Amino acid sequence: MSATTGMDALTHAIESYTSLQAHFMSQSVSLQAIEIIAANLRGAVFDGQRYAYRENMMQGSYLAGLGLAMAGVGAVHALAYPLGAMFDIPHGMANAVMLPYVLEYNYPGNIQNFCEIALAMNEADSDLSDRELASCAAMAVFELSEDLGIPQTLRELHIPKEAIPQMAEAAIKVTRPLMNNPRPVSVETARELYERAYEGERKE
Repeated sequence: MSATTGMDALTHAIESYTSLQAHFMSQSVSLQAIEIIAANLRGAVFDGQRYAYRENMMQGSYLAGLGLAMAGVGAVHALAYPLGAMFDIPHGMANAVMLPYVLEYNYPGNIQNFCEIALAMNEADSDLSDRELASCAAMAVFELSEDLGIPQTLRELHIPKEAIPQMAEAAIKVTRPLMNNPRPVSVETARELYERAYEGERKE
C-alpha cells in the first residue's frame, strides 16, 4: 500500500468521525478505522510483504469508507480539492498534507472526539488535560506523515504562495464538506490554513 493511499483512508476515518453528521453507528466504525490504520499503516508501507498489515489496512480502509458514506467528510477535503483542480496534486497527497493542519484548527470544536482520536492513535498520557490530549491528535498525524515520507508543506509540492487567496476562495465554495466540519471555516480561515501548510507552521 502506498503512503498516500493509507493517509487518504485515515482522512476519511477522522473526518467522518468528527463530522457534524456523525452518529452512533458511523462513529463506531470510523473510530475503529482510525485505530486499525494508525496501528498498521507504517507496517503496510515499510513491510508490505507481511500479509497481516495489508489485510488490516484493507479492513481499516473499508471501515473508513463506511463511515464516510454515513457521515461525510469535512474541511480537509474542501481544502484539498483546489490543490487537485489547480495544480494536479493527487487527491490522497492533498488530503495527507492538509490533514494535520486542519486537525490543529478543528480540535477545539469537539474536545472529546479529538481525545478519542488521540487515544486511538496511541497518544495517551494521564498527566494531560482533555484539551492537551485532544491537541495530540494532530501531533500523532504529523508524526505518522513524517514517518511515511509525506511532504509536510505546500512549498514541497511546489504550490506558489501567491495562489493561496485564489485557493481559499475556491475551497470555501466546497460547501457540503464545510457544513460537516466541527468548526466553522471562513475564507479567512482557509487562507490561514493554507499559509500554515505552506510554511510548515505548527501550533505549540
